Amino acid sequence: MLQSVLELEAAVQRGPTDALRWYELGVKQQENEREQKAVQALRRALELDPTHLPSWLALAVSHTNESNRQGTYAAIYEWVERNERYRGTVESFRALNPIDEEMLQTEKFANLIQCLIEMARGDQSGEIDADIQIALAVLLNTNEVRGGAVKLPMCL
Repeated sequence: MLQSVLELEAAVQRGPTDALRWYELGVKQQENEREQKAVQALRRALELDPTHLPSWLALAVSHTNESNRQGTYAAIYEWVERNERYRGTVESFRALNPIDEEMLQTEKFANLIQCLIEMARGDQSGEIDADIQIALAVLLNTNEVRGGAVKLPMCL
């Protein structure tokens, strides 16, 4: 794996259609606390490969670091929607808990948090999916209704 931002920038110039390189550049920019540049690189990665789930999570982290609640929500929402592993769980959850266009943002956040919890519960592998835990942590960190408004079960 390439180490420096300059090396990664050179790599994306040599291969501007390589989504993985754009993702790596975005993550490296995050590490250097250059969130705007990270967001640009991650968005480019997702233009090239919208199915690359790590790019959606990394984008959510950058949006959180920028205090962009809507961007965080949108990135986690896309991560959930594009996650084939949990398609059945998400479809079942959405059938029982549809998102209404008239919902308040806090209600949409709560809905997405509950969906992530259902994904964690529905994982039949017996292993804890670290990406779900990351998505939950990022969303809860961004959510302004911390500390009680969203009831989380004791065991995920």
